[in-house]
Amino acid sequence: MNTANKTERKFLKALIRHSKSLEYKIDHPWETEQKFRQRKLGLIEVERVKKMNILIKIVSAYYERSVEDIRGHSRKRFLITPRHVFCHIAYITLKMEYASIGAFLGGRDHSTIIHSVRDSVPVLEFNYPEVTEDIKNITDLYDRTFR
Repeated sequence: MNTANKTERKFLKALIRHSKSLEYKIDHPWETEQKFRQRKLGLIEVERVKKMNILIKIVSAYYERSVEDIRGHSRKRFLITPRHVFCHIAYITLKMEYASIGAFLGGRDHSTIIHSVRDSVPVLEFNYPEVTEDIKNITDLYDRTFR
Protein backbone atom coordinates (compact mmCIF):
# COMPACT_ATOMS: atom_id res chain seq x y z
CA MET A 1 0.00 0.00 0.00
CA ASN A 2 2.94 2.33 0.64
CA THR A 3 4.13 1.86 -2.93
CA ALA A 4 0.71 2.79 -4.26
CA ASN A 5 0.75 5.95 -2.18
CA LYS A 6 4.24 6.81 -3.40
CA THR A 7 3.15 6.24 -6.98
CA GLU A 8 0.10 8.39 -6.50
CA ARG A 9 2.15 11.15 -4.92
CA LYS A 10 4.67 10.96 -7.74
CA PHE A 11 1.85 11.21 -10.28
CA LEU A 12 0.28 14.19 -8.51
CA LYS A 13 3.61 16.02 -8.34
CA ALA A 14 4.12 15.52 -12.07
CA LEU A 15 0.58 16.68 -12.71
CA ILE A 16 1.10 19.85 -10.66
CA ARG A 17 4.36 20.52 -12.51
CA HIS A 18 2.61 20.41 -15.88
CA SER A 19 -0.65 21.99 -14.76
CA LYS A 20 0.08 25.46 -16.13
CA SER A 21 0.62 24.26 -19.70
CA LEU A 22 -2.35 21.89 -19.44
CA GLU A 23 -4.52 24.65 -17.99
CA TYR A 24 -3.76 26.95 -20.92
CA LYS A 25 -4.43 24.24 -23.50
CA ILE A 26 -7.71 23.25 -21.84
CA ASP A 27 -9.03 26.74 -21.09
CA HIS A 28 -7.88 28.45 -24.31
CA PRO A 29 -8.05 25.90 -27.16
CA TRP A 30 -9.39 28.45 -29.65
CA GLU A 31 -6.55 30.91 -28.98
CA THR A 32 -3.99 28.14 -29.42
CA GLU A 33 -5.59 27.09 -32.69
CA GLN A 34 -5.70 30.68 -33.95
CA LYS A 35 -2.02 31.21 -33.17
CA PHE A 36 -1.14 27.99 -34.98
CA ARG A 37 -3.26 29.00 -38.00
CA GLN A 38 -1.64 32.45 -38.18
CA ARG A 39 1.83 30.92 -37.97
CA LYS A 40 1.01 28.54 -40.84
CA LEU A 41 -0.54 31.31 -42.93
CA GLY A 42 2.55 33.44 -42.39
CA LEU A 43 4.55 30.89 -44.35
CA ILE A 44 2.36 31.26 -47.46
CA GLU A 45 3.12 34.02 -49.94
CA VAL A 46 0.92 37.09 -49.51
CA GLU A 47 -0.12 37.07 -53.16
CA ARG A 48 -1.40 33.50 -52.93
CA VAL A 49 -3.34 34.26 -49.74
CA LYS A 50 -5.00 37.18 -51.54
CA LYS A 51 -5.95 34.91 -54.43
CA MET A 52 -7.37 32.31 -52.05
CA ASN A 53 -9.35 35.04 -50.25
CA ILE A 54 -10.89 36.11 -53.54
CA LEU A 55 -11.62 32.51 -54.50
CA ILE A 56 -13.29 31.67 -51.19
CA LYS A 57 -15.43 34.81 -51.48
CA ILE A 58 -16.52 33.74 -54.97
CA VAL A 59 -17.31 30.22 -53.74
CA SER A 60 -19.24 31.52 -50.73
CA ALA A 61 -21.28 33.91 -52.89
CA TYR A 62 -21.94 31.18 -55.47
CA TYR A 63 -23.21 28.71 -52.87
CA GLU A 64 -24.77 31.44 -50.68
CA ARG A 65 -22.78 30.41 -47.59
CA SER A 66 -20.60 32.56 -45.38
CA VAL A 67 -16.82 32.42 -45.61
CA GLU A 68 -16.63 31.49 -41.92
CA ASP A 69 -18.91 28.50 -42.51
CA ILE A 70 -16.78 27.23 -45.38
CA ARG A 71 -13.59 27.66 -43.36
CA GLY A 72 -15.23 26.20 -40.26
CA HIS A 73 -15.18 22.65 -38.93
CA SER A 74 -18.79 21.63 -39.57
CA ARG A 75 -19.37 18.40 -41.48
CA LYS A 76 -22.82 19.25 -42.80
CA ARG A 77 -23.38 18.36 -46.46
CA PHE A 78 -24.38 21.87 -47.50
CA LEU A 79 -20.98 23.12 -46.25
CA ILE A 80 -18.83 20.20 -47.36
CA THR A 81 -19.60 20.59 -51.07
CA PRO A 82 -18.46 24.25 -51.27
CA ARG A 83 -15.39 23.39 -49.18
CA HIS A 84 -14.44 20.53 -51.50
CA VAL A 85 -15.05 22.68 -54.57
CA PHE A 86 -12.83 25.40 -53.09
CA CYS A 87 -10.05 22.88 -52.40
CA HIS A 88 -10.30 21.47 -55.91
CA ILE A 89 -10.16 24.86 -57.63
CA ALA A 90 -7.40 26.14 -55.33
CA TYR A 91 -5.27 23.10 -56.12
CA ILE A 92 -5.96 22.94 -59.86
CA THR A 93 -6.24 26.64 -60.76
CA LEU A 94 -4.01 28.34 -58.20
CA LYS A 95 -1.45 25.51 -58.05
CA MET A 96 -1.43 25.70 -54.24
CA GLU A 97 0.13 22.99 -52.09
CA TYR A 98 -2.14 20.80 -50.00
CA ALA A 99 -0.66 22.08 -46.74
CA SER A 100 -1.22 25.73 -47.75
CA ILE A 101 -4.86 25.10 -48.59
CA GLY A 102 -5.29 23.27 -45.30
CA ALA A 103 -3.71 26.12 -43.35
CA PHE A 104 -6.00 28.60 -45.09
CA LEU A 105 -9.08 26.51 -44.27
CA GLY A 106 -8.60 26.58 -40.55
CA GLY A 107 -5.45 24.59 -39.86
CA ARG A 108 -6.50 21.38 -41.58
CA ASP A 109 -3.98 18.69 -42.30
CA HIS A 110 -2.72 18.16 -45.86
CA SER A 111 -4.27 14.68 -45.94
CA THR A 112 -7.74 16.21 -45.54
CA ILE A 113 -7.16 18.35 -48.62
CA ILE A 114 -5.79 15.36 -50.57
CA HIS A 115 -8.99 13.48 -49.74
CA SER A 116 -11.04 16.44 -50.87
CA VAL A 117 -9.24 16.92 -54.20
CA ARG A 118 -8.58 13.32 -55.21
CA ASP A 119 -11.50 11.40 -53.74
CA SER A 120 -14.46 13.59 -52.89
CA VAL A 121 -14.75 15.83 -55.94
CA PRO A 122 -14.81 12.96 -58.49
CA VAL A 123 -17.48 11.21 -56.39
CA LEU A 124 -19.47 14.44 -56.16
CA GLU A 125 -19.17 14.97 -59.91
CA PHE A 126 -20.38 11.43 -60.56
CA ASN A 127 -23.31 11.55 -58.14
CA TYR A 128 -24.25 15.19 -58.73
CA PRO A 129 -23.45 16.31 -62.30
CA GLU A 130 -24.26 19.92 -61.40
CA VAL A 131 -21.04 20.05 -59.33
CA THR A 132 -19.05 19.86 -62.57
CA GLU A 133 -20.95 22.91 -63.83
CA ASP A 134 -20.40 24.67 -60.51
CA ILE A 135 -16.64 24.12 -60.73
CA LYS A 136 -16.59 25.42 -64.30
CA ASN A 137 -18.72 28.49 -63.43
CA ILE A 138 -16.66 29.37 -60.36
CA THR A 139 -13.41 28.97 -62.30
CA ASP A 140 -14.80 31.28 -65.01
CA LEU A 141 -15.81 33.85 -62.39
CA TYR A 142 -12.35 33.68 -60.85
CA ASP A 143 -10.66 34.07 -64.25
CA ARG A 144 -12.81 37.11 -65.06
CA THR A 145 -11.77 38.66 -61.74
CA PHE A 146 -8.08 38.48 -62.69
CA ARG A 147 -8.33 39.72 -66.30
